[in-house]
Amino acid sequence: MVLKLGVLKLASNMVLRKNMIIKEDKKSLIATLFAIILLFIASLAGYFYYDVKGAAIFSMAVSFVCIYFCLNKALKESYINIQDDGFLIKKGKKEIKIYFKYISSIDTKIVDTKKNSKIIVIKFRKRKIDMELVEGLLQRLGDDEATILTKYEKPTDEIYNILKSSLHTFKNNS
Repeated sequence: MVLKLGVLKLASNMVLRKNMIIKEDKKSLIATLFAIILLFIASLAGYFYYDVKGAAIFSMAVSFVCIYFCLNKALKESYINIQDDGFLIKKGKKEIKIYFKYISSIDTKIVDTKKNSKIIVIKFRKRKIDMELVEGLLQRLGDDEATILTKYEKPTDEIYNILKSSLHTFKNNS
């Protein structure tokens, strides 16, 4: 790794600046919203043209509820902000800053071998973080381990490499 003018070059040709923000992936949310709007349009057609009033009204009500929750999730600000001394996870109004000095290791764990699905596992030092504070932002795996819940715009492997190299750099500079 080479440090030049406050920019850290990583092995996989990524560049980590002092504040790197990785936003939540909302592509599947947009596809779901599109499908719900199609359901609403089909419900309108069923109400006016096919005379299935009860089922159409029920479908429209369900569509309204789904559209509300989709728009609510789409408008929430969710991201990981990787900094020099730790990283900040924000989901809506909840946020937590996790300092690298409280982390002992960052690893990945394979969840599904057929799909090659991985999660990032963060292992904390003993009793250095209150696991009740991370509820909803991280998922507890034990007394001192947690995983990041949300899918982000970058792949899990890339986020893992960025966090791992940031932790390594922090430990070398401390």
